[in-house]
Amino acid sequence: MISNPKHGWCDIKIGEFQGTGSYLTAVPLDMVNAFIHYYEDGAGACFVNEEGTDFTLVLSEFNAYIIINREKQELYNVPVSIDTLADELQDDILKCPKEWTKEFMTSEFDGDATSLSYQNGEINRRTLYLLKQVDTLRNIRERQKGYTSTQKEEDKIEYE
Repeated sequence: MISNPKHGWCDIKIGEFQGTGSYLTAVPLDMVNAFIHYYEDGAGACFVNEEGTDFTLVLSEFNAYIIINREKQELYNVPVSIDTLADELQDDILKCPKEWTKEFMTSEFDGDATSLSYQNGEINRRTLYLLKQVDTLRNIRERQKGYTSTQKEEDKIEYE
């Protein structure tokens, strides 16, 4: 669903839709939170800035769709189940959570004004928060939707 982050950008593929997420929004965290809201409240949304264009992933009780704001506004109905999208998102974030944090959740760091030790501490703290949100999503899905995780014992998240 979302590619590994690189230079503040990531590729997003949902069904046939393709977009590019910018570091201007916290793409992985915003997406996880949208899914948490969906599973808790029945609806969730995530705005993704493409720097000049944007799109919003909307999760509703009946369907997932994307509002695309490029040269013209379009509506794309996502042909993939929301549970499948949630699985893909969790897997993609867990492949490299620290890199997601560095690329998308630390844009306010200024190398001249912020010490490296402070930055490293903040990166670790924010990575932990991202992992906790992924774990929250997994737990909500298991509890409220009867979803059973196929997570292997060695893949479980451990908090420091």
